[in-house]
Amino acid sequence: MMAGTIKKLQVGRYRAYYTCGSDPTRIRHSHITVSKRAGEAWLLEQEQMYGGNMQSARNCYFIDYFNSWYQLFKAPIVSAATKGTYKLTFQHLQKLIPKVKLSQLNRTLLQSVFNQLGHNYSKETCRKHCIQVKACLANAK
Repeated sequence: MMAGTIKKLQVGRYRAYYTCGSDPTRIRHSHITVSKRAGEAWLLEQEQMYGGNMQSARNCYFIDYFNSWYQLFKAPIVSAATKGTYKLTFQHLQKLIPKVKLSQLNRTLLQSVFNQLGHNYSKETCRKHCIQVKACLANAK
């Protein structure tokens, strides 16, 4: 059983709680953040690190999931040039769909994002962004 909750503290900060498992070997962590969104991103990292299910991750913002996925899976193994491409993809997504949750993503929305990018960037740049987003979403299943 996996659970993650976020509670607001009196000092204006948030405490995120992550629990995975129910037997004596369960994992329990807590983390204090300055915003609820940062707490959700931390919970997502914990779920990915400890193999939790993706149900609660679907309620997080896609750009937070993309950034967390990149840091966990791609940053340690890709070259410096590829890291630059991932960062550019993140910046473009942050401008175009900053408040879209993972559960709200669909083919139509993503196609409109890539169409908007196509007006200002080359076909190759859009293709690279598309490949990276597809890889991220394949991992989110």
